[in-house]
Amino acid sequence: VLPSLPPYEGKSVLQIGEGIGHLIGELARKAGQVVAVDVTGGVKTESESISAQYPNVKYSKNVACKMNLGTLMSSLWLVANAIHYNFAKPALFRSFYKWLKPGGKLLITDYCKNAGTPSPEFAAYIMQRGYDLHDVQEYGQASILRDAGFEEVVAEDRTDQFLKVLERELNAVEEEKERFIADFSERDYNDIVGGWKAKVVRSSSGEQRWGLFIAEKAAVKN
Repeated sequence: VLPSLPPYEGKSVLQIGEGIGHLIGELARKAGQVVAVDVTGGVKTESESISAQYPNVKYSKNVACKMNLGTLMSSLWLVANAIHYNFAKPALFRSFYKWLKPGGKLLITDYCKNAGTPSPEFAAYIMQRGYDLHDVQEYGQASILRDAGFEEVVAEDRTDQFLKVLERELNAVEEEKERFIADFSERDYNDIVGGWKAKVVRSSSGEQRWGLFIAEKAAVKN
């Protein structure tokens, strides 16, 4: 994701999403300020331990389906896998547009689905998880981002990259199986590994997709 970001040296960056600790350090080295928004409630401690050395990092807690970030205006927003539960994406993107500074950039990674009607199995999974999934083209050509006011919208299907990350993470957990079970439980291990393997199958078949989207708010004209 980081190589896809526009230049952010010295700027304010807002990151929303799961696993925020994985990117905070990298962002903080270049950005003027980083605000990390935890929408799960479960990563703040880990993230603080990772990036305690960076005084330009601040944390905020929010709920993914009830985001109100109007006081956190930034030049760049990175939204990482944080909005697939949100059933009001058009309204959410209009709020993102309002809150983003003029001339600012928005980068989103999001779970997506293939165009068309999902299989009964995948439809049941989406319902069971409470997801709201769109296909990549809905972000791009038929853009729900453009409808919110954004310009220069780029929509890329990055499912191949997503699969590589899944397989790497899956291998890492399987190699540390005994330690993981000792720290948590065998049930937790089976749930995580089983869930990742199912994602690999769905993504490999083309049903579940992963997209990267970049959009811009026009600068104020003098």
